Parts: sequence; C-alpha cells; structure tokens
Amino acid sequence: MRYALTRHHCVITPLPLLMLLLPLLLLQGCSLPPALSRHDGGTAATRSTPPPAVMTQQYDRAEARKKLVKGRNTIAGHAEARTDDGKVVTCAGRPVTLIPVTAYSRERMNILYGDDTSGVLPLGDGAPPRQKVTEDPAYLADQPQTYCNNSGDFTFRNLTDGDFYVTTGIVWTNARKKPQGVGLMQRVTVKGGKTQRVTLKN
Repeated sequence: MRYALTRHHCVITPLPLLMLLLPLLLLQGCSLPPALSRHDGGTAATRSTPPPAVMTQQYDRAEARKKLVKGRNTIAGHAEARTDDGKVVTCAGRPVTLIPVTAYSRERMNILYGDDTSGVLPLGDGAPPRQKVTEDPAYLADQPQTYCNNSGDFTFRNLTDGDFYVTTGIVWTNARKKPQGVGLMQRVTVKGGKTQRVTLKN
C-alpha cells in the first residue's frame, strides 16, 4: 500500500502526461489552461467561477491516523466511466485514493461532489467551473493509494473497522480530441474482518 505525496504545484505539462495527471490535478484544486476547461463553447476565463470554498472544519490528523492503523478488512473495487458516445473506460493504471471519513473530509466531499456518500465530478472538456478547496497539506499526506489493474480493479487490504472514502479519476480523449473525464467518489464501511466490494462509475 503506497502513501500519497504532499500537494504538488501546478505546472503546464505535455498533453500525454497531462492526460495521466488530469484527475489528480483537478481533484486537488489545481488550475488548468483555459483550453482544457471548455464548456458550451466558452472557457473558465469567460464564465463565472465560484469563489474558493472556506473550510469550517479543522483537519484532525490524530483522528485520521487512528483510522489508518492496520486491521483485518479489505476493500475490493472496480471503477469505470461511460463516455458521451457510449464507450466504457476503466481506471486501468490510474491511482485510487483511500481517505478516512472525518468531519474535515466529509465537509470537503460535500463541497466537491455535493454529497458525502457518493459523487461524480466532471473533469476537463465540457466541465463547468469548479469551486476550489484549499486543503491542509497533512490531509493530502494521510491518504493511502493503490493503482487499478488492467481491468480497472483495485484492492486496499489490512484496514481497520470504519468508514472510508474511495476516490479516483478517469480521463479519455473525446470526439473533439480534448481530454475529458470524471472524478469518482464512494463512501465505504468495513468491519468484522470482511471484504467489502464497491463499484465506482458515473
């Protein structure tokens, strides 16, 4: 099980690399060039952007880390998205993040997804302006990661009893040859040394 690195600065990257990093950049609140934020013929610069969100909850690192101690539970998941033309794209090769449910993470999910149980966040071409969230760097550091296999399946093992968010991003090239995608979030409860199966999709 790998741990996520702390927040990166946003940089302009070549398109192939940007396609790989797009879900992570957008989910962490980074800005993209206007050409990658088109919506109904306009750009983020020409449309109203929501003001940055102000978090009311403080990040409690001790609370989060208690939920990251070793346990006996497993989350076995699959993530996929259906494109505008009906094709199914999986999360193959992309990171999946595990986030302990705390007051801070619940508030963040409600801001980003409008819900703290499950959600879909449009990314890239066609996505509306998104409200940015300035997060505590410790929050970003306390997030185990794994990667989807070629079939879009992933696993988190040795989890303690409790509630977690599972998040990932899927990106494809649309008919306009632009990167488009979705961020996916699902809340999962594990307990009793069992395997909890979950599917993330739009």
